[in-house]
Amino acid sequence: MSNIPASAGLAWIREGFAIFRKQPGGLMLLMLAYLVAGVVLGIIPFLGQWLPMILAPVFTAVFVQACAAADRKQSLTPEMLRPIFQKPIFPRLAGLGALFVLVLPCWPCCLHPWLAWTPCASWPSSRRSRMLQQRQRRPMATSAGPCS
Repeated sequence: MSNIPASAGLAWIREGFAIFRKQPGGLMLLMLAYLVAGVVLGIIPFLGQWLPMILAPVFTAVFVQACAAADRKQSLTPEMLRPIFQKPIFPRLAGLGALFVLVLPCWPCCLHPWLAWTPCASWPSSRRSRMLQQRQRRPMATSAGPCS
């Protein structure tokens, strides 16, 4: 791992704003199209919740392509974004998004299987359920507090 000074992060942010200043209208229009697409996808029952997450890598590639074109001082046109939505690239990016959606419910189990809010907490093999079973077997100790 390399040591990078904090000033490199600040330079990266400045470069991003410099790219935005080269084509603010086109990049804002692209962002507006992304927001409208998210709203339209959200209207679809059940799938509307999952499609934005599945298509997130596709939209990311669109923004990367648009920023690269803006950096080269090329005009942002729908034609330059067409290859992202064609055969070899689109299925791979959408597949990556689908993999993300499938793995998303399981990652808390890998990190903290004892957390109550994880979907795996009800699985019999989880650490939390074993701990709960052990607690149920032990009698609870009563304490003589000020209210008893």
